Amino acid sequence: MTDSNLELQESGWEELRREARKIEGDLDLKLSSYAKLGPRFTQGGGSFLSSFFF
Repeated sequence: MTDSNLELQESGWEELRREARKIEGDLDLKLSSYAKLGPRFTQGGGSFLSSFFF
């Protein structure tokens, strides 16, 4: 493999890592938002999710 091919491959991996970190940050933000909403929907021993499934 030539040096230019190796550089292209490494830059491709770096781009994937950046994209993965962005997705991870977005998921963390959404999960923390859902965690804040969860207690609002818990009443009488049930939970927000159980109201959909049971």
